[in-house]
This record gives sequence, structure tokens and C-alpha cells, in this order.
Amino acid sequence: MEKRIFITDACVGCAFCMLVCPYNAIVVFGRARVDYETCNACMKCIMYCPNSAIGVEFLESGLESGLESGLESGYQEPQEPKSERFRIT
Repeated sequence: MEKRIFITDACVGCAFCMLVCPYNAIVVFGRARVDYETCNACMKCIMYCPNSAIGVEFLESGLESGLESGLESGYQEPQEPKSERFRIT
């Protein structure tokens, strides 16, 4: 299973994550951005983020990295499936 780091809307651009990343995979321009080509998902950035603005998700192997560009702009909670109710008469 592959790990992938993502930045949430809680990021304030403090750059702690950029400073501790041993792979130089994070840049900060207003808020943090992850270079998924360079990121090793070591999770050091998660440990040092003072705002808990960085998360990790686990992808099934074989999936292309960068499937959802929405991860770069911020985490979105998964939506519950809509259920349809039928009236039996």
C-alpha cells in the first residue's frame, strides 16, 4: 500500500514542514505544496506541523500518483452516499 502526504486548509504557511523535509519535497508560497515526484512519505512533516495541517492517505498499489489534483488544494471530507427513499403504497 502506498502512502501519500496531503496539505489541508489548516496550513498557515509557517514552513516548518519545508525545513524538516529531508527530500526537499515541500515548498511554501502562501501555503505548503507537496512535490509528489520527490516525496518519500516519510511523514516527518506531519510530526513537526504545529497546526496538524498535514495528513497521510493510503492508496492501493497500482494507482497512479496524482489521481486527484484536489489533494494539492486541500483535503475534502469524503461524502456519504446519498440514499434514496421510496414510498411503498
